[in-house]
Amino acid sequence: MKLSHAMHGLVVVMSLLLIAYASYEILNGIMLESAHRYMLFQLVVCVVFLLSLAVDFTLSTNKLRFLSHNFIFILVSIPYLNIIYGLGLMVSETAYTYIRFVPLVRSAFALAVVVGYLSKNRITSLFVSYLTVLLASIYFASLIFYSVESPVNDEIDGFSTVIWCACMNVVTLGAPIAPVTVVGKWINVFLGLLGITIMPLLTVYVGNIIKSLPKKNEKA
Repeated sequence: MKLSHAMHGLVVVMSLLLIAYASYEILNGIMLESAHRYMLFQLVVCVVFLLSLAVDFTLSTNKLRFLSHNFIFILVSIPYLNIIYGLGLMVSETAYTYIRFVPLVRSAFALAVVVGYLSKNRITSLFVSYLTVLLASIYFASLIFYSVESPVNDEIDGFSTVIWCACMNVVTLGAPIAPVTVVGKWINVFLGLLGITIMPLLTVYVGNIIKSLPKKNEKA
């Protein structure tokens, strides 16, 4: 168990480092220039992810159930970029940008699970996990949107504008900046669906907290 907890902690640390590394490269426009460095770092991160899954798999009593519950985690922990370049295959700049985000999905879920564990209350834990997934999705979607739209969309004057637009799309108010690429348009659709799906859950949770306040005062 100690090894499992240690691996989970290492996964969180590597997740944060991967997010910071990818953000730095995308926001500074040096993705292709540092492709080899990023692939090496991503390989290390993916190995840590897979080792953590291997430890948990070894300790699990129901192997098939573990595999079914962690199938997505396993898929997004595979270092696809390293495999592609190891086989001598070439990918376009656009494909490289998208593939590099795959391990970030694992990072987002890792952070959500760990943050959820910090709460002893099951409902609060679920709320915090949903909130973490929501914020991480907004950030990652903004990174992708910025990387594909900033070179061709004159309305984008910085990453802060993209973040603001993403938040507006999530709360379904809409943003004044219209995407010009296919990927950008689908990201807006994704953010809208994300808001429709998760925002009501957060609203219900907050509503239940407010309803419980008068009861506590009456008991007092």
